[in-house]
Amino acid sequence: MIKGVIFGLDRCIYDVETQNIDVLDPVIEALEDADIHRFFDKSDVEDIKEALWTRPFDEVLATFNIPPQLANHLKKAHQHLRADHSIQPYSDIVVLPHLNQRKILVTRGFKEYQNSKIQALGITPYFDEVHIDSIDDGNRGKKAIFLDILQKHGWKPNEVLVIGNDVHRAIKAAKEIGMKTAQALRPGVRKAESADYFLRSLEDLNAVLTANETKIVRRKIAPIAAKMQA
Repeated sequence: MIKGVIFGLDRCIYDVETQNIDVLDPVIEALEDADIHRFFDKSDVEDIKEALWTRPFDEVLATFNIPPQLANHLKKAHQHLRADHSIQPYSDIVVLPHLNQRKILVTRGFKEYQNSKIQALGITPYFDEVHIDSIDDGNRGKKAIFLDILQKHGWKPNEVLVIGNDVHRAIKAAKEIGMKTAQALRPGVRKAESADYFLRSLEDLNAVLTANETKIVRRKIAPIAAKMQA
């Protein structure tokens, strides 16, 4: 039986397409102030700007091999970012209050920026707990946070379902622990076969949770049926 459901934020609960791209202006200005063109040609600069909007921060640093001097400027700029109130969650989060399981939000990024997104989205009442894997504090990693959650609640790994869009982070960490996983197939997310389940909408979530309960019931009934036949 699934006792807890862990959700990611971006492209799981939060529709990133509703964010005004101007929110990244301080980061772009930091790139210009650090004279990024000394390190990259024009086309690479445009690719970096696009990546900062669509991909995790540390992934951008690694992919483009951003020099430490430039990386520090970017980190400082990110620490001052705040989400605007135009952002919206996906409409299907209305199903969350109807789930019996504990609902936990785990997100990764710069602490104040992630907090500002959560506040602007107005989603705090949907969750029993919120955990931020903060880049500012060196980020512990989602695997460490998942293990803390299991220990706190006394849950076994297979009693928790982790939902995210990125199979290389949350889903990968969850599978290493032995948790159940579901990939949220939001627009722009590529399906990866490594997840246990796939959700076109959070409205599909109840079927996944029910399926897990059914499997448990069948395992309990099967031995009894076999004894009766004998």
